[in-house]
Amino acid sequence: MQLDFSDQEVAVIGGVLRNYLGDLRMEIRDTENYEFRQGLKQDEQIIVSFLARLPELAPIQD
Repeated sequence: MQLDFSDQEVAVIGGVLRNYLGDLRMEIRDTENYEFRQGLKQDEQIIVSFLARLPELAPIQD
């Protein structure tokens, strides 16, 4: 699947995902349930991978 976004849309999507990524990382840290934490970590990897492919954004720094 290929989606085409304007530069402005890419910037907004990137900003939203970066904000969510910060919240997600706090949730991962605070989650006690192992299976749930693993699912959140998988979500984190997908978001980081997606952000790395957005051409207008700088690479993610962990």
